[in-house]
Formats: sequence, structure tokens, C-alpha cells
Amino acid sequence: MNHDERFEERLRELVHASDPGDDPTPAWKAGILAAATTEPAPSQSFAPPRPLLIAWAIAWTAIALLSWSNPVETENDLSTAIAPASPVSVLLANRSALIRHLELP
Repeated sequence: MNHDERFEERLRELVHASDPGDDPTPAWKAGILAAATTEPAPSQSFAPPRPLLIAWAIAWTAIALLSWSNPVETENDLSTAIAPASPVSVLLANRSALIRHLELP
């Protein structure tokens, strides 16, 4: 804030008194406009966006915590978790059982 009341009047007088050819404002404006209209250089970063990295970090942390929080299974627990025999072996076992039942005396 300027306390000089004639500041603006003196500023106008200086602008009118100076030669219009000495005014560097058009050159500055041209420089600023040239810089604003140029295309920015593409970024060379191949990293994913920051929110995606944060989401991945949270997901992997949750996976690690959940896997460590489960109790270790014993062999008895693993035997119940084994998948049944393949469908082909079940089909062949049923076929042989049917053939035995169909055998005539």
C-alpha cells in the first residue's frame, strides 16, 4: 500500500513522457505468449499414477496380513481339503462296477 497520493498520477506522467518505442511490454507479451502456446514435452516416466501405486501397496499389505493371520494347517486338515478324484477315474470305476453287476451267472 502506497501512502503517496500522487503516486498514480506520477506513474501516468512517466508513461506518457516516455517514448512509446522504448516500451518493452510488447516484447514481454510476445515472449509470454510464445511460451504459453508451446506444447509441453511429454513426460518420460513409465511409472503408474500415484493413486494406483498407493492402492497396490494397500492391497499387498492386506494380502500379507491376511495370509500371516491364518493358523498353520496340520496334515489332518489338509487331507479334508484334497479334491476328489478326477472325473475320468470316477467314471471308469463306476463302469467297472456296472459291468460286474451285469455279469450273468
